[in-house]
Amino acid sequence: MTILHVYDEADAMAGRYVEMLMQATDAMMRQGSLFDEPLDMYACSDVHRCRQLVDERRPDILHLHGGTAPFTLPPGLRLVVTPHGSMPGPVRAYVVVARSPHEAETLGALFPRVETVRNPLITRSVTPADCARQMGAIYRRVMDSNVLQLMDTDTRRLLTAALAVATYGDARWLPSTFHVSAAGAHYRQLYIYAALEGVLPMVRQGLTMLGINAPEPDAKADDSYLPEDYAQPAPMSVATVSELVADISHHGPSLLRLSELARALHSSTIDEEQLQQTLQQEGLLTLLAALLPLLSEQLLLTEGFMPCQPVEGPAAQQLRAQLASRQDI
Repeated sequence: MTILHVYDEADAMAGRYVEMLMQATDAMMRQGSLFDEPLDMYACSDVHRCRQLVDERRPDILHLHGGTAPFTLPPGLRLVVTPHGSMPGPVRAYVVVARSPHEAETLGALFPRVETVRNPLITRSVTPADCARQMGAIYRRVMDSNVLQLMDTDTRRLLTAALAVATYGDARWLPSTFHVSAAGAHYRQLYIYAALEGVLPMVRQGLTMLGINAPEPDAKADDSYLPEDYAQPAPMSVATVSELVADISHHGPSLLRLSELARALHSSTIDEEQLQQTLQQEGLLTLLAALLPLLSEQLLLTEGFMPCQPVEGPAAQQLRAQLASRQDI
């Protein structure tokens, strides 16, 4: 994990704070008492150098000390803000860090995610090591948020394969052309995302069915920062196809609901002609046709289980975007 601290060179207190935090973090890293992974930190106080370091070091997080973002953030760069007493501008931060409960209360009226980390330069109630430890936990939480954005291709494909196998109940449903690589997968990201999408038990089952002895990362879904309106889906295991499509119509797509829909379409008791008539009467047939491309991508649903022709168009693209952005900050 790489952190880039940015502060105004005219703000002496912010500069001292960044120096203190980097020194304390470095000391704890040498002692092996902060993270089980490397944590690199860099600092700068002007926009030009900031851009240069972003290009050279490819940081995961930009920690802004002060109230205004120095430039438009490149894609994938996550923002943390410590205002240091100033009032932040309209920044889109993963989290804003206050120096006291009173400041946290003020900032809480403006930002949805506020943490409190006392500043050891202005209070004796916390040590530099405590400050570094708390900030390290915040950085970890930022990187455990919206993990779909960070997933590489191998991890995404493994998620799809595991979920598909568990949904259909047999590893033989996995197409021979769909190759997965378990060696390089980021299981922490996979498990967090699956838990928040309500499919973690199925993913674990699918990995076992695939013969993959996956590690158990020390990560919990409730350690993630989430959008204010995020709703974790609950199972509808006995629902009909029309009920599942109607739920997606009202609440949007989720991996859990897509999995339940794919399983329902695999049922041997489905009368496709009757299903089409029911969906047509309920005004849901067009939505199912737009959902089928997603079921093919996310659950490897084959054409033999599609009661109507899949339609790849604006509706499918909108559903795909909704699914991909469910955990966006």
